[in-house]
Amino acid sequence: MSWFRPMPTTALPRSAPRWEGEKSAARVLVEHPDPLLREGIREVLTDAGYEVVTCGGPHASDVPGASCPLLRQEPCPAVNGADVVFSGLKLRDQVSRMILRRIAKDPCRPLVLAAPQREVDEHVPAVTDHVVFPLGSRRIVQQIDELTADR
Repeated sequence: MSWFRPMPTTALPRSAPRWEGEKSAARVLVEHPDPLLREGIREVLTDAGYEVVTCGGPHASDVPGASCPLLRQEPCPAVNGADVVFSGLKLRDQVSRMILRRIAKDPCRPLVLAAPQREVDEHVPAVTDHVVFPLGSRRIVQQIDELTADR
């Protein structure tokens, strides 16, 4: 008889991304379903001097058992610690729209959407005045610079 008993292998929900350490620069949460774009935007903003945390959004499949706290009506540490949220979530998706509305409830935290203005107007009017489309490194940094100038 062995004294070792293996633990059950159940998938635990992934915790939301978190900010680490003391704040040294304006913080930007980059929320995008495409891992390559998400990483590219993170790199651009990091090179521009921002602290950046990334998230794949409510449908993230990059981590098994992923679970968005905003879907569970819980606070998200990544959103709450950000000075700006940059989102490339699909506006035609009902769950993504719900997440964006929850993020936009805090008027002190700007929400920047990477989507065509017509999609913003159609699916999430009054959620944000900050739209960057088409995407471009300079445009993204310029928009974030303007929104964080006094932070």
